[in-house]
Amino acid sequence: MIIDKQLMALQQNVTSYEEIITLLGERLYASGYVTRQFTQQVLLREKHYPTGLETKPYGMAMPHTDPEHVIQSSIAIASLTEPVTFYRMDHPSKPIEVTIVFVLAVKESQQQVKVIETLMDIFRDQQFMKQLGQSSDENIIIEQLQYYLQRGT
Repeated sequence: MIIDKQLMALQQNVTSYEEIITLLGERLYASGYVTRQFTQQVLLREKHYPTGLETKPYGMAMPHTDPEHVIQSSIAIASLTEPVTFYRMDHPSKPIEVTIVFVLAVKESQQQVKVIETLMDIFRDQQFMKQLGQSSDENIIIEQLQYYLQRGT
């Protein structure tokens, strides 16, 4: 699972979930990790199967799409200066304000479940989530995420 500085967008100022998904999808594509169709497919899936989660201290989302649009497994991550509206995974008609976004590009569907389970553990770590929401230091965030992912997968 690749996480690197090119896939980090900390303290971004955007106005919609479409804008942040597009920004992260373009970074994944520019790095060669996903196909050209990836971003469009993530946006389409997000409309039908929202991924917003109510976590503390920030709402977060983990948009993704089918493995056929992934070349190499990776995660693009953004923190936002102001939250944007996503819709809740557990109540698709209910909006949620999201500050942390993880766009998942997972090559194998079996791996996707493990990655999501590991991310759910990360999201329960309120201290880390607070740091992610406030930090502009990609190196610290990458180091901690890699620790979690190596432990969990």
